[in-house]
Amino acid sequence: MKMEQDTDCPEDFMSLNDQEAIENTSQVLAATQQLERWKYTKSSDILELFLNASAKQENTVITNAAFTAIHVGDSGLNIEEIRRESPIAALGLKKLQKINKIQIDGNLEEPITVTQRGQPLPLLIEIKENASCQLHEIVDCGDDTAVMTWIKMGKNSSLIHARNSFEETGKHWQVTFNELESAASYTMHNHVKGSETKRQDILINFAGQDSIAKVISAGTVNKDRKLDLQIICNHSNSRTNSHQRIDHVAFENGSTTFNGRIHILEHASGCNAQLKNRSLAMGSETTINAKPELEIYNDDVQCSHGSTIGQVDETQLFYLRSRGINQKEAHAILCEGFLRETISGPLSASATSNLLPER
Repeated sequence: MKMEQDTDCPEDFMSLNDQEAIENTSQVLAATQQLERWKYTKSSDILELFLNASAKQENTVITNAAFTAIHVGDSGLNIEEIRRESPIAALGLKKLQKINKIQIDGNLEEPITVTQRGQPLPLLIEIKENASCQLHEIVDCGDDTAVMTWIKMGKNSSLIHARNSFEETGKHWQVTFNELESAASYTMHNHVKGSETKRQDILINFAGQDSIAKVISAGTVNKDRKLDLQIICNHSNSRTNSHQRIDHVAFENGSTTFNGRIHILEHASGCNAQLKNRSLAMGSETTINAKPELEIYNDDVQCSHGSTIGQVDETQLFYLRSRGINQKEAHAILCEGFLRETISGPLSASATSNLLPER
């Protein structure tokens, strides 16, 4: 049947007209596995971001690196694999047609700064063998927006990626795909505030042995805002290491979700995967969802995962109040102490002033 071909063949999918591509993607999203992945954010809300999407080159400002806009078909991205991992991302590539490409060939002393506004083009960053750099990403999109990034890391390459995303209005989807070859090292410092709807997907594939990835994330969700963070670490090679440390604070009527999945394939021996998630409710009627997952098919691994959900410690609050600190300032102090370990990296100063409540 034609629909089966559309689902399986990237060439057929990319040649569909827009309406056919949207219908095809909606069908894929109706599958049981996709429904589970989109349990807390409506996939239809994110799909709608691409219905009338029109990206402009000037919506992305890149400093300290040369870049060029190329056709998606010339990017080397495997649309079939992307559709399996994220059907909506494949639709986004099909709709937007072009992608900004940055190639790093050596060791950069100055950080690359990427500022995203409005609806930007997708971004592809290729870090060649033995190259290293820092990436400072500022997501400053006030309107409904999808920000899509692909990072390909060559052997023995290194990237420190700091991202700040503080917009609180509109619907936002930020998805990052990272593929690491042997001995590559990736560290992400993610700082985020919830919005009307905000979903972040981070998908890491260990394509080579001895590669390392760390994701350290701090997030706050204010009144009536939502944040949904989804991380998948796919250990497809031996002696790969992943570390996830995620801390979220939800204020009154805020909703926060974290789903972290560690997947270790049968032949991937000697892996080390650690996941720690903490969520703090500061106010009434908050909603916190946490689901750490381990899917392990090899016995020669070291893995741990844990998730804790709690409320403000009344003893600590009483201690602060008894020393003349008002309740608003006391909550701010407790919030700062809770997020201290995960507000980190090159953009931590800005993150501290944006994430923590005023005293």
